[in-house]
Amino acid sequence: MLLLPTAIEVHCQQWGDPKFDTENTENISLAAFDDTLLQQDVWMVEEIQPPFVLLCLNYQGSPEPTIRQAPLNLEAELKRANDGRWCIYINRRQDYEVDKRSNIILLVVENPAVPYTILVTLVNILDNAPVMTAEGNCEIEEQRDDFVSGCLFNVYHADGFEVNGIGNTSTNELSFAIDDASGAGEHFEYVVAAKPHPQPNYNKQYNLRGLR
Repeated sequence: MLLLPTAIEVHCQQWGDPKFDTENTENISLAAFDDTLLQQDVWMVEEIQPPFVLLCLNYQGSPEPTIRQAPLNLEAELKRANDGRWCIYINRRQDYEVDKRSNIILLVVENPAVPYTILVTLVNILDNAPVMTAEGNCEIEEQRDDFVSGCLFNVYHADGFEVNGIGNTSTNELSFAIDDASGAGEHFEYVVAAKPHPQPNYNKQYNLRGLR
């Protein structure tokens, strides 16, 4: 049996780890890079003043990377930053209520036939405070401890409860606690209700739990 030599192109040494990153972690968040799909998921808040860097490539190889495809509304541009790295710049302000909330950028680096996918998801700025209301009267029996009552409270959030990786107030990772000014926090706490609200994207329901 004759064994023929096989040519293997090795590109990994041209990349640093992680492949993509951003310094604007307050407004932009990157998921772990998907090596199988060659996909980088990105979340960014709306209303960032352009031009701004979406992400940078930790890539020092050749040929030079290029953007094959990008939506016009982003006005995306690939150019070198001051530190010499290739970075994708966004040159148009994005509005959550107006612009597309999910965009795809195809980035050609080593192989034109196998581009990298940059999935950009726009995140709504949370400029509405959540509102908690009681669903009916709340009565607690005395002389009981460690029980979940039938007292039901609904938290409505006009901006929605979509969780993302943004590190500022748009993260939507909200929590609720009893005001401890009167010592009530020693006796009660909120627990997530067993039955979700019919519109869970904008409403979360909690029962009042008696501690002691």
